[in-house]
Amino acid sequence: MTHGAEGIETDLHLTKDGVPVIIHDETLHRTTNGTGQVADYTLAELRQFRLPNGECIPTLADFLQLVGTAPVQLNLECQPPLTKVSGL
Repeated sequence: MTHGAEGIETDLHLTKDGVPVIIHDETLHRTTNGTGQVADYTLAELRQFRLPNGECIPTLADFLQLVGTAPVQLNLECQPPLTKVSGL
C-alpha cells in the first residue's frame, strides 16, 4: 500500500481448527520451513513454521489489520474453494 497498489490478490487456506491463513500453496514445504498440508495443522502448530523472511504464516485477521482502511481492492481466493470444503 505504501507503493500505491490498487489491489491485492492472495490465497487463503483453512487450518485444522478452521482459521483462514494467507499462504499460496496447500502444502508448507515450498514457502516455509515446514512440511505437510496446511489443513493438517492447527493455527498454534503452524505458528512454529517460518516464511523465508523469518515471519510466521499470517492469518486473515493479521492481513486485514495490516490493510486497515487503505483504499485497496482485495481479491481473497479460498483454496480449495469453499464449495469443495463445505460439500455444497
